[in-house]
Amino acid sequence: MLSKLLKYDGKALKRVLLPIQGGIIAMGLMIALLVIPLKSMGHAENSVLATAINLMLPLLIGLCALVLYAAVIGCFILVIARFYQSLIGGEAALSHTLPVTVDQHLGSKIITAFLWGALTVAAAIVALFLVLCTAAAPAGSVVSFAFVGEIFRFLAQFAPVWQGAYTLALCEGIAFILIAAFTGLMTYYLALVIGGVMAKKHKLLAGIGSLFVINLIMQVLSSTLYIVCALAFAADIKRYDALVNGAQVVMALQPMAIIFLLLYAGLGVAFYFITRYLLKNKLNL
Repeated sequence: MLSKLLKYDGKALKRVLLPIQGGIIAMGLMIALLVIPLKSMGHAENSVLATAINLMLPLLIGLCALVLYAAVIGCFILVIARFYQSLIGGEAALSHTLPVTVDQHLGSKIITAFLWGALTVAAAIVALFLVLCTAAAPAGSVVSFAFVGEIFRFLAQFAPVWQGAYTLALCEGIAFILIAAFTGLMTYYLALVIGGVMAKKHKLLAGIGSLFVINLIMQVLSSTLYIVCALAFAADIKRYDALVNGAQVVMALQPMAIIFLLLYAGLGVAFYFITRYLLKNKLNL
């Protein structure tokens, strides 16, 4: 039954997210095509015009990045709205009569959120890549991929300093992004469910208020833990220069990194089971 839920939720999100993702790539392509004549004008003999164009290009690229970021946030809001509509809003009565468990409902929502979130981020990266390929092209060239090699060469110069700790830091960074994404998603799900349980009317507003309270508690908890860890491990970290002793800094940060990974993982799991309990036992439709 989970596969059927995944198919249904996937189709529901596909109708709204696929056009947005196509629009993101199309926007990146259009801006990339716009950059080409602007760059050629930037090399014009008219120094005033060339200066104006060269000042405009970074602003255009920055605006593109902001629009892409807004599009990704908009897609995230649509994913959250799908959860609300399906389990709390207009489709909730039908959804809760289906012969599926609460775990299957939540599993479907989490998997589709990660899948479409990854596709949206990928579309934004492709769009930004198209723009950078034209913006980074040298005079006389339309497109250049040289900036990719420059990025890797810049990172490679730190490899001898960071040694094996570089891979460890990269893996921990990826793990933290995934765990933080899961915990963040469950934060929104939990807040909406709490709003649905607490309020007979204006459930969405109650959910937004619950989200504010949950985030405030999380901020206080993480800030307190950060201060405690900083005081506990400051002496070990200060002994090393990150650019000279990168590996030692990474190893000195390991206790703090593990603590925060466990914190966010624990919060995500706790939010999942609280959401599951409320949906199963307390939600009043």
